[in-house]
Amino acid sequence: MQKRLFNMNILIFSIIILIYTVIIILSVSYFNYKNYSQKVVYDNETSLVSAANQIDKWTENVFQFSAALSSTQSVETYLQGEQSSYVYFPAIYDDLINSQQLNFQSNVQIGLTKSSDELLVSHNGYLTTSEYLSTLNIDEELYQTALKTNSNELYTYSIVPHTVNEIRYTTIIEKRAFPEQSETLMTFITFPNKEIIGSSLSAKTSMYYSYDNDLYSLTAETDNLDQNLLQLQNYSESNKNELHTTYTDELVASSFPLEFLSGVSLVQTYSINLFDFITESYIRQILSFLLILFVLGLILSIFSIRKVYEPIQNIISMLTSKTDTVSEPAFTHGNELTYIRQNIDKLYSENKELKQSQSDSIRTRQAEFLIEQLSQTEPQSADHLQDRLEKLNLTGLKEGGTLSILSVEGMTIEEVYFSKDNLLTYRSKLLNMIKRNNQDQFSIVVPLDFKHFCLFFSDKNRETIETSIHDMIPVIEQELSTHITFAVSSPVESIKQFSTAFNEVSTILNEKDRYTNRQLIFPDTALIATEKSTYTLEEERHLINAVLNNDLLKADGMVQAILSRLFEGPLNSATLSEYKILLLNTVKRLLAQNNLSIKLFQKENRPLFDALKTTSGQELYSAFTNLFNQVFAQCIFSSSDITDPTTLKIIEYIHAHYQEDLSLTDLANKFSLSENYISRLLKKNAHFNFKTYITELKIQKSKELLRTELYTINEISSMVGYNHANTFIRTFKKHEGYSPGEYSKIQC
Repeated sequence: MQKRLFNMNILIFSIIILIYTVIIILSVSYFNYKNYSQKVVYDNETSLVSAANQIDKWTENVFQFSAALSSTQSVETYLQGEQSSYVYFPAIYDDLINSQQLNFQSNVQIGLTKSSDELLVSHNGYLTTSEYLSTLNIDEELYQTALKTNSNELYTYSIVPHTVNEIRYTTIIEKRAFPEQSETLMTFITFPNKEIIGSSLSAKTSMYYSYDNDLYSLTAETDNLDQNLLQLQNYSESNKNELHTTYTDELVASSFPLEFLSGVSLVQTYSINLFDFITESYIRQILSFLLILFVLGLILSIFSIRKVYEPIQNIISMLTSKTDTVSEPAFTHGNELTYIRQNIDKLYSENKELKQSQSDSIRTRQAEFLIEQLSQTEPQSADHLQDRLEKLNLTGLKEGGTLSILSVEGMTIEEVYFSKDNLLTYRSKLLNMIKRNNQDQFSIVVPLDFKHFCLFFSDKNRETIETSIHDMIPVIEQELSTHITFAVSSPVESIKQFSTAFNEVSTILNEKDRYTNRQLIFPDTALIATEKSTYTLEEERHLINAVLNNDLLKADGMVQAILSRLFEGPLNSATLSEYKILLLNTVKRLLAQNNLSIKLFQKENRPLFDALKTTSGQELYSAFTNLFNQVFAQCIFSSSDITDPTTLKIIEYIHAHYQEDLSLTDLANKFSLSENYISRLLKKNAHFNFKTYITELKIQKSKELLRTELYTINEISSMVGYNHANTFIRTFKKHEGYSPGEYSKIQC
């Protein structure tokens, strides 16, 4: 026992520790990730500003050098001269090399030409402009575009990112106009991007120029950036010298405008991985924390086990010491809880039996006493009567009250299959439901037999009693699938007068129920005990099934056969009265099977019920024909009554696939609807239950196949969708009252 408690506590504490550890890990990880993200953003923003300052420094030197070079005597002579360019290039080359050595590193390339010249001088020598552009891997069209752009301005420049031998370069093409010489000086300044941004960028970081609504990579030839980040350029234009960072689903981008390159921003993009901040040190810290929690949980488990086991040990000591009252089961170490539970169960069972015995005893004595009062077999003195009332808790009835008798009206389909033993259970259920639904008033329920129950009320308001019973009966009828009638007596002023009230109520009920036997009615027994044959409960069951299956032809034929048999020949008024009550009960059960109220139906069809007041057999035949037709109109529905297109499609699909193992799940998948919705749709628009309908459809199809006499029962079973012939035979017999083989013989 202690070992089990220890294991259970360890498990519980382990789960708690695990939950808390997960919460702590998630919380710490969230804050670490947040701090890590802020640090990454700060570091990248710092590197971006540093790179921007480096570019500004380079471009300042470049522009100073370019301005100085364009004002040298060698360049002015070149612009004014009309001789071959080779005459002027040596002087320009000297100025170019000397100036560059003074102001730049050797990896900066300078090229110079004028717009009317096809040759170009650079620190590498003399080349044609096309050759020079080719060595830089710059499209000549870009040069021509730069040459033509802003032709009215004295000074413009263009930025051209490009790649040479897998190294990323930036070339600034300057355009200076000299109106006096009618010439334009074109200067190419090329430098590798690594000189600007260095080589410290990570693989997840990229840097771009944002220029003329385009992005040009400083680190890769292929630009792969979310184009929504182009808004950074416009932001930079309106926010000079301001750093701006934008977040997207995949990237973080920071933008910083360049000072010496107007309209150009430097953009740096990078991604922040969720697990980048998880390091070996971080994992060690988490594991250490988990170990501490586990050790703490182990210590708490050992301490709690001692505290938990102590009351168990005390209970066992108490039970084992009471050997005179609790001798079984024997106690052994390891089964403490079983030992305690078995002893408690035994005590509870004995206590329950004792209470039940007391309760049954007083209920039995109450019933015997009240039946004595109804029969008045022996007169009793007032003192003796008062003493018995007090002992039986019946003082509430001393001053009289009201009496009612509830009678089970007719028999339901379920009662056909009751055994005599089951009737005891049925009576107990009904008795308990009457008590449960009548708790608001002081009342005693006394069963007279299996179908009649006498209720004694201390309340003398007859209307209140009738209302209470009216409210109670529908609940009982629905739960037990039965039908109940009742009668209420006039109030009496003394318990001794209950016998008079009982005789009054019995007379009323006898008038209602005298047409029925008080014995159990079996399927082949007529519903009325008369010499003339009426119809059996089995026939009524087939009629109800026909209505439930929407088989109007079959239901109408059965009603006509029954009515013709009942009203054939001369009948006396007593027999006609019995037949009317019999048929009205069948109408009531038909409506109940379709969840319809007989009271509401009677209210809506008052002329049809008024026609039943006649004493003529032929008129009653016609009146009941009209009445059953109205019942069929409300309970039986044809496909023409259905207007909902979804319902019609579902029914069509059922008819096309009934021979398969079709289920509500299949229909739900087919029509993309829920099973509950399809069930409600069929009930609302077609007034049938899916399972009942498809079963009836299979039975009807099998009857058609049986009438052909071409197939065996096994073949027909398979053809209508049953996997086993025994299931088919059992279902067929349940619905039709006979087996498929018997049906074939009847048809032959």
